[in-house]
Amino acid sequence: MQSNLKESSDMLRIVTLGGVEEIGINCTVYESKAEIIIVDMGLGFSEFDYYGIDYVVPDIGYLERKKEKIRGIFITHGHLDHIGALQYFVKRLDYPSVYGSHFTIELIKAKFEDENLMSQMSGKLKIVDENSIVKTDDFTIKFIRVNHSIPQSLALHIKTTNTSVIHTGDFKFDNSPINEPVGDYAKLARLGEEGVDLLLSDSTNSLKRGHPISESEVAKGLEEVIEKSKGRVIVATFAGLVGRLYQVIEIAKKLNRKVAIAGYSMHQTLRIAQEIGYIKIDQELVVPMQNIKKYSQHRILILTTGAQGEPEAGLSKMAFSDYKGFKISKGDTVIISAKTIAGNDKSVQIMIDRLMSMGADVRQSEELDLYTSGHGYQEDQKIMLNLVKPKYFIPVHGYQYFLRAHAETAKSVGIKEENIIIPKRGVVIEGNPKYGFKITKSFQCEPLMVSGSGVGDVLAPVLKEREQLASYGVVVINIIVDKDRNLIKDPFVYSKGFVFVKNSANIIEQAQKITKEIYLSVYKDIKDVNEIREKINEKVGSYLYQETEREPMIITLISFI
Repeated sequence: MQSNLKESSDMLRIVTLGGVEEIGINCTVYESKAEIIIVDMGLGFSEFDYYGIDYVVPDIGYLERKKEKIRGIFITHGHLDHIGALQYFVKRLDYPSVYGSHFTIELIKAKFEDENLMSQMSGKLKIVDENSIVKTDDFTIKFIRVNHSIPQSLALHIKTTNTSVIHTGDFKFDNSPINEPVGDYAKLARLGEEGVDLLLSDSTNSLKRGHPISESEVAKGLEEVIEKSKGRVIVATFAGLVGRLYQVIEIAKKLNRKVAIAGYSMHQTLRIAQEIGYIKIDQELVVPMQNIKKYSQHRILILTTGAQGEPEAGLSKMAFSDYKGFKISKGDTVIISAKTIAGNDKSVQIMIDRLMSMGADVRQSEELDLYTSGHGYQEDQKIMLNLVKPKYFIPVHGYQYFLRAHAETAKSVGIKEENIIIPKRGVVIEGNPKYGFKITKSFQCEPLMVSGSGVGDVLAPVLKEREQLASYGVVVINIIVDKDRNLIKDPFVYSKGFVFVKNSANIIEQAQKITKEIYLSVYKDIKDVNEIREKINEKVGSYLYQETEREPMIITLISFI
């Protein structure tokens, strides 16, 4: 098969750079002989306790080597796990055109404005909808309306000369969504009848049976809790859940409560949603945070970020100090309308404990229907598979376990096991309808780490040092010598984060003695100062571990005077 493929000019190549061994960093490459289109370019959060790592993003080395072939980046929707890496990479890819729905493009614009990228991307942010068609020499891209937890989400129909692909993005089938039409079942079914060779589909909730509840059901649960609350109500959720935010605002209006908004990202999202006409908010309903004291407590509802216990988000600040003069008090009801993301459990629990100790009544989605997922469960996945009827199936968006569970669901509706391809990062899938599709090769494709303004410059050795510093602290040894390398005074040893010096003076004194002994025994014979440092570090480190079973970072300075 492979030799025939190499001879075929109409071969399609699919490369998964992210989103197939994790939640987040979604990025998929479609490549013909002469062109490349990219679907999504998202970020994720580090799954490990790496200090100072803000996000992880895809390794785009494969794309940088072929950037002259890139014809555009197509974004399925505006969540950060699909758009969050754009700001880091558009320059490195020579500022390609970016396509997305109106709401998605406005979110991307806001990110680019924050990073001063709008002048370079002027004219390259292109709005599409379910009626749009984008053509390049080798690709025709059409768009399909789907429901998710953010407005104007789109699936993609990608067509080459002989291959038909549907890339779902994140989706669920919600027959009563809030403030937007139902996903386009008919278009999916029509494409399925015409013939789809490959389906790449969202696997996030592939372990869950049935369907997620509708956003309309969530609205009922939220209204019931808010109506019963006698004091102030604080609702925390994700800023991107515009439908949810709109529900809460409408409930507040119905129950005669004023709405205050806390959190930059929530302000920004609601501003954009209103500017594009997606929602309309009665401005007399909204009051600044600093003015809520003018109203009775039973007339106030606050929308805020921080449902994941993020330290700088609104709800966390309310729990641990105050937010613009606002403090939690007895009688407040806090509603957390969000599922806790794996890894955030501890920070969320600490925040909840703090809120309750301040007198708040905390209500979570786990105990009431105050949240629903934007990702379809197994029955939604079956509907997608049955509508599209693909010849080949590639599960994406999730851990390997999720992808394999989705593969089992695909087999249950008749997809042949040999026609299911489970990718990993850096996998290259090649083929066409005549010869079929299979994995032909793979390459190293580890996510890049974002630390501050740096992307990919924090590698394993730096992470090891950060871990060592955080776990055991640092011991600094200062040796002052003359031009002939004779000691001017005894070495000085001090530590930070290792031991409490007043209680461990003998350890520090012994480290100083060992340093002096080693230095005096080698400085005349070893000319390389770095080698002397290494010997001191080794001996002192061995002694400190023997005494404390700790391994601090040891920095030896030899200063010439």
